[in-house]
Amino acid sequence: MSISQNDICPCGSGKKYKHCCLHQDQNPFVDHKAHDGAVEKAIEWLSARHRKGLNAAFAQLRNELLAEEDFEKFHDLDEDTLTGVQINLTEWMLAEGKILVQGASRRVSDYLLGPSGPSLTIGQRDWLQQLAQRPLRLYDVTDVVPGVQMTLCDALNGDAAPVVVLERSGTRTLKPGMQLGCRVMRVAEHFELSGAVYPFSMLTGRAVADRLRATADEFGHLPDLAHEQGLVIASAWLQQFVAQPPMPTMIDAYSGEPMLLITDHYRVLDWLGLASALGGCADVFGDRQDGWDRRIDCEDGQ
Repeated sequence: MSISQNDICPCGSGKKYKHCCLHQDQNPFVDHKAHDGAVEKAIEWLSARHRKGLNAAFAQLRNELLAEEDFEKFHDLDEDTLTGVQINLTEWMLAEGKILVQGASRRVSDYLLGPSGPSLTIGQRDWLQQLAQRPLRLYDVTDVVPGVQMTLCDALNGDAAPVVVLERSGTRTLKPGMQLGCRVMRVAEHFELSGAVYPFSMLTGRAVADRLRATADEFGHLPDLAHEQGLVIASAWLQQFVAQPPMPTMIDAYSGEPMLLITDHYRVLDWLGLASALGGCADVFGDRQDGWDRRIDCEDGQ
């Protein structure tokens, strides 16, 4: 049967083929894992029995992470980005979310793994338990073997041992020096990512780490500190798509002083006079069309 990448996957997941079984079909020797289908089965079960409660929980989560007007900007994002957002929010709901069941608030993971939850295999149950137990944390990417593995170091705890994580697709785009929010899961004798990933650019990653430290200082006495820090990571990741990136501190190599970038606007009354005056300055280059630069020769030859 010929399947287009944008067709619904025939496995029944409800996802597009390119976001589901395409990679596996292109690599037929990929081993099936004991936890396969855990997330899909959990969401299908919740949607069938508690659709209204689940939708209300997603709406509350979005309100916690971003303002409503910011979420409206997501309509302009590309399909792959929107799919990544949906994957991350769905996993957060299974790991951290709460829904109303018969008027009482219950943690989603406890409900799924309770006696009235869906029928799960041992591997699927273990996967959902790990999602609930392993917090979303921020890591420094220190080493990458593309298509194979990466090494992660806890961005907040310098004493924590590095973790080698087997990862195929993510390691093709991640680079050492980047920071990544994720849940690290144990699978047999090695570690893997849970599926939801929150990559940060080098401009934003350090700011996120500072926010996490501030959260620890403010709420360090709370038992749900990990939950609060997870919200910080998720919110900061989403803000990358709707907010301007922070301006990095730029240092002048000659003086060693921070560069203060200032823009002033002037009304030019005599363009010919201005051009003539600047043209008489030996250290000024340019013209009216492209603008002018003033340059000085430094001791280091710059």
